[in-house]
Amino acid sequence: ARQHSEAEALALVDAFLAEPFSGEARHQRRIDLLAQYEASR
Repeated sequence: ARQHSEAEALALVDAFLAEPFSGEARHQRRIDLLAQYEASR
């Protein structure tokens, strides 16, 4: 947890969020599982 500075961590998050969704089935399955969980709450 203390391997990166706050600025580095924010840069990593920004890079992650800037990447477009690939649409691969394996990723979509995981997103669908999370959406199903959220809907059941």
